[in-house]
Amino acid sequence: MIKRNELKLEYQQHQFYEYFNSIFDYDILDTSISENIYLLREKTHKLFYSEFENQLFETIMFLSMKTLVLDINHFSKEIENKSKAYEQYIQQIREENGISNFFDRYPYLLKQINREVGLVVESYSLLFDRFLKDLSEIRSCFNITESLSNVEFSLGDSHSQKQTVVKIEFKGKSVYYKPKSYDSYNILLELISLLKSNNIPSFSLPESLIKADYCWQLGVAYTSSNKDEVAKIYFKYGVLAAFSEIFSITDLHMENVIVSGGDLYLIDVETFFQRKLNVQNQNFEGITVDTYQRIYKTSLSNGLFPVQFEKNSAPNVSGISGKGGKRKKGKYELINKNRGDMKLVKTDYFQEDGYNIPTLNGKVVEPLDYANEVIAGFRECYTFLMSQRAKVKKILEDFPKLKTRAIFRNTSDYGKFLQASTNPKYLFSEKKRENLFSILHESKHIEQFIVVSEIKDLMNGDIPYFSMDTSGNVYNSLGTVIGNLGETTSLFDNIATLNDERMKFTCEFLGIVLKKPIKHWEREKGKSYQFLSISSEHNFSEEILDSIRRIFIDADKNSFSSEEEITWLNIDITETEQWVISPQNITLYNGLIGNALGYLYAYQILGEEQYLVSLNKILKTLETTKNLIETSDMSVFLGKGGLIYLYFSLWKRLKLPQYQKLYLDIIKEFSSQSLEEQNIDYISGVSGLLVVLCNIYNVEQNKTVYYLINRISEFIIDNVKKEDDKVYWVSDFSDSEILNGLSHGQSGIAYALLLSWKINKNYNYFKIAKSAIDFENTRISDGNWIDFRNKGKRSELGMPEPIYWCHGATGIGLTRYRESKWLNDKELKNNYEMAKQTVLNNGYLNSDCLCHGKMGNMELFMNLDDSLKNEVDIEGIILNIVRNSQKFGWESGLPQHTRVFNMMVGEIGIAYQLLRYISNYEVPSLLLLDVPKGSIENEKDYTD
Repeated sequence: MIKRNELKLEYQQHQFYEYFNSIFDYDILDTSISENIYLLREKTHKLFYSEFENQLFETIMFLSMKTLVLDINHFSKEIENKSKAYEQYIQQIREENGISNFFDRYPYLLKQINREVGLVVESYSLLFDRFLKDLSEIRSCFNITESLSNVEFSLGDSHSQKQTVVKIEFKGKSVYYKPKSYDSYNILLELISLLKSNNIPSFSLPESLIKADYCWQLGVAYTSSNKDEVAKIYFKYGVLAAFSEIFSITDLHMENVIVSGGDLYLIDVETFFQRKLNVQNQNFEGITVDTYQRIYKTSLSNGLFPVQFEKNSAPNVSGISGKGGKRKKGKYELINKNRGDMKLVKTDYFQEDGYNIPTLNGKVVEPLDYANEVIAGFRECYTFLMSQRAKVKKILEDFPKLKTRAIFRNTSDYGKFLQASTNPKYLFSEKKRENLFSILHESKHIEQFIVVSEIKDLMNGDIPYFSMDTSGNVYNSLGTVIGNLGETTSLFDNIATLNDERMKFTCEFLGIVLKKPIKHWEREKGKSYQFLSISSEHNFSEEILDSIRRIFIDADKNSFSSEEEITWLNIDITETEQWVISPQNITLYNGLIGNALGYLYAYQILGEEQYLVSLNKILKTLETTKNLIETSDMSVFLGKGGLIYLYFSLWKRLKLPQYQKLYLDIIKEFSSQSLEEQNIDYISGVSGLLVVLCNIYNVEQNKTVYYLINRISEFIIDNVKKEDDKVYWVSDFSDSEILNGLSHGQSGIAYALLLSWKINKNYNYFKIAKSAIDFENTRISDGNWIDFRNKGKRSELGMPEPIYWCHGATGIGLTRYRESKWLNDKELKNNYEMAKQTVLNNGYLNSDCLCHGKMGNMELFMNLDDSLKNEVDIEGIILNIVRNSQKFGWESGLPQHTRVFNMMVGEIGIAYQLLRYISNYEVPSLLLLDVPKGSIENEKDYTD
């Protein structure tokens, strides 16, 4: 029997405590397990045993909770009073017949409980035996004289048959039991000593007592630092970054580093010399994969920095700047407690603080203020180790049988599988559970002998664990060799390939990812943002042409290229303010499609062959990258719809019929694709696609295009909201937001519908679109349309409404101007005039990009009919912008001062807009998704 008052208070009060208690009261577990539990109670220290009981509770409830909730809901179905139903259910499960009947209904659940509890008992017994055997050595090694005061189990994931890290506290000191090999500890100590002997400040390792298959590690206290110590800590972070790159140390997240005064401690060294196998890209070739590999081989991939390689909403858990208080997703919480209709729902929760950021004068410092110190530490350590290759090699040669952990998948992915496996349908039978985990076999890039071991560990409720030696032998969680991956890289190879170019490459990236994000394009109250023009007595076309050519020259210099392919760096930022560093994706917004359009029109307008060469390289890269980055997104700016826009442009401009076939093939593919998962808006949804299809149809009257126009139009109509006199679309990103604007709001969707109406004359499209415009016009303030994104925070900070193509007067004004001509509507014309004055007076932003910068705002004037262009001194404004760039350089649309070469936030888009101006607008408006006009004669026609 387990005593209730020995459990944690939250477990004593748990909704299903009686279920747990009945399992032990009525000896439901296998006899051998029950006997072993009884023996452990008799022989082990009370503090150990009490925490062991908590571990049993956690293990059983993790497996059982979803089944219990399902079962109680089924039990309560016919009982009207759900509170009484809960009481009756608990009373039933408290009795021997009740708990027996429960497991008669769910026999495999009991089998899995026996399996996992049996392993917990074995791992606990092993821990206590080791503790007793090593206690005197532990006291001597760590100078511990005080008595045992507390024990805390299950710190982190369980591996190797339910073994976990355990914290053992003595009064004044703590010791951590780590049930894994620490072969790399001594090698790291020697390398650190080499640094310190040459007066290079280095990170430290906690004092450790190393055994064959486990170790005891002295706890490190998190203590405050003074000003000088903080600077030294970040220098040491740079040293750790250099070590992580040279010796492939991974998993340097916030929980694996601790700051103590002026010292920086690396807590976990099990992933020393983690071979980066690039399992994600083994089946692909090309410059995109090669560039990804170059980035991945730097210290950016080791968890130390706030950086991602693919944009997502994951919280910042980096070693250098990850901190608590951030909202995370996916924790299960019980609602309707003490009722028969209780439910488990996923809720957000807050990430706990770590001990990785120094405190100065009682406050946590801002890590990004110390970027220079980090880079200095990286550079000094890297340079020193390059100069000491022979000594480093000698140290490494003294450890010929080094064996370290190998990670083949994100451990969080394993955790998701284990969470899913507690669903009752996977606890129905052994086969059902195995079938869930068998999905892992679909990963073609991971050897099958590895997957087999993964499944075995998962069946035990463990996170799979592997290690490798320098010969490429792979060991499973029990330490048995299961296969060999070959000697692809050695520690000596890493040292031999160190060079200044690699160091410079990494330092440039560190400079990017350690910058504070600052939206420099946001207007500040009290400052002037009026568009100014300057006059010139001479034709300044050559100045503009020189600026265009200079952008493309610099783009080539900053590219990654081979004989056949070319790509650029994509820099982005997540909502959790982590930088995204990767090769360009395929998109129009900040990827290869956008750059292809830039080079296409550079070739067309400037007539120089090198632009065609680069264009063909981009198109080749696009083909290989399409296969690497599969997407079902049909949008033009962010998805596969951009290919339609590109291929149609290539077809019309280069007169090559293969591009006509390519764009029509995608349209045919889209014609049978479900629209249900697509967004609605202009930039990330089907409204932008509808605009492109309408513009194409107006040039080439194609039946397939016409069919897709109608299908998308109906989908947009089906998603409109009507409330009283209001007609609108809800934001694709939040059910609570109804946005204004071209990119994500009402204007872009209404514009697309009106284009469709002009083709098919469906009056309902006109009516809905015009009503949405009227609704949007009720949300105007001070000559601009209100931005409802984070409206409360914007008001609190006193931020003016944005004036961009994506949000605000520019984008809306563009659509109103066109619509006023189509409909001969005076109110829409007045809307445009208001937008024009707002942009002229306040649109000269501290960014030059198309999306949210000067060049995007210029489109409002460049889009005017020839008879109206004289109303604005476009030539003088362009000259002013170009002259400003000659002094200060072009400013991208990234929240840092870094050059990027893409269409919507980078310099390719700036060049595109200059080409548009210099060609007398022969280059079509990309921001309105206009297409090239005209017919192609004497070419094979693929239209229907």
